[in-house]
Amino acid sequence: MPLSEPLVVVRNGDSEPFALGLDIGPVIGVDGITRVEPHQPLRTDAGHRATIDPAYAGGADPPSATWDDVSFLLDILCQVLAIVRQVNHASTAEHVELAGELVRLMETRIVDPLEILFESDDQVRPIRKRLRIEAEVWAAQLLGPDDKLAVRTVARLIAAVFPSDEPFDPPEAWWRSAFGQAVARRAGHPGAAAVPYATAAAMLGITRQGVHDLVKRAKLERHPDGGVATESVRARLNQPKEQRVPSGHHHH
Repeated sequence: MPLSEPLVVVRNGDSEPFALGLDIGPVIGVDGITRVEPHQPLRTDAGHRATIDPAYAGGADPPSATWDDVSFLLDILCQVLAIVRQVNHASTAEHVELAGELVRLMETRIVDPLEILFESDDQVRPIRKRLRIEAEVWAAQLLGPDDKLAVRTVARLIAAVFPSDEPFDPPEAWWRSAFGQAVARRAGHPGAAAVPYATAAAMLGITRQGVHDLVKRAKLERHPDGGVATESVRARLNQPKEQRVPSGHHHH
């Protein structure tokens, strides 16, 4: 039957668990997004109505869904598309590890304090659910091919979870985390043109002696003011791993 307006049709639409539980398992497929031009919005501000097709539910009427549920569903679908586009060159394991770490970091530094202040989980529960979606998108952006988008994402996340009037200076161990490695690859050390040898070693996952060797061999650039040029560390991190780690200098 011809459609009189743009529709997003989701089959086997148990919409409430999907919208509220973030479980995408029940979704069998998306029939299509019709008559949507490239310039039209595809997030919660989109003007496209959504319907649930009961064909896979034995003809039974689907559960009722509010506009908030439908908007949430549309937002998830569009962000999943963004993830697919961004993460096509990153490994699934790397993406999963980074997204999980971002969720834990945001919950510890932002959401948990809100729960303490409110003395209840009721008001922050929707934030936790939304956070799980956004973490997937952030991970895709950090691992994706768009350098400018990745650097903007780094700046937003660091500003949110490490607010300070002082320059960003995380402990050396942080650089070995999934988020730390993503930041180092995409932005180097935010706000620092040079880093100490120990920090460069942590960023590269090697020993300080390994950094000294790389500087001597002109594989890393010595900064005129001391230490190692951050850009040379970032550039080395973006080389294939087997080319950037000197033999005998791995961290154990």
